Amino acid sequence: MQWYLAVLKNYVGFSGRARRKEYWMFTLINAIVGAIINVIQLILG
Repeated sequence: MQWYLAVLKNYVGFSGRARRKEYWMFTLINAIVGAIINVIQLILG
């Protein structure tokens, strides 16, 4: 969760680069949350 929050805190800072782990954890968490929301939407109709 620290990597996800780090990306959100630094999204306007254009100096430097994100670490590979920060990027992939952010992407993974977004994909998981999106899948969960999609399943809930399918269940509720």
